Amino acid sequence: MAAMQTRATDIHAFAAIAELEVYEARINSYVRYPQERGGKNEVSRHFERLRISCARCAELTVPWLGLMISHCELLARVDEHWDAERGEHGARAVLSRHDACVQQLALACRRLLQRQPSAPGQSAPSQRRRARRVTA
Repeated sequence: MAAMQTRATDIHAFAAIAELEVYEARINSYVRYPQERGGKNEVSRHFERLRISCARCAELTVPWLGLMISHCELLARVDEHWDAERGEHGARAVLSRHDACVQQLALACRRLLQRQPSAPGQSAPSQRRRARRVTA
């Protein structure tokens, strides 16, 4: 059962990374060219797909919330007719924070994918520590 849960988590983490890459490309394009027709709708559509992917992994909740907040802040700056070349109204700082949040979510996804699954019949390290405390 644990192996199936691990595999499902891996699939969801991989999907989140894939969606994050598409979202990152779309938001960067939108920030550079906010006047492009349909750009904001496309960003919103990919952001929603990313949200769905992240919702399937509890371990991604905190980095997802950070990204969601920075996403809203960034869109607010762009909506205020921010000039990407001049970086008016402190938008460079907002963009920098947003990029950091994207990287944090990507890192959380990679950590999920890189963890070592337990072999069938083996307990996870945290379960072994708990068992030692109970028997001690």
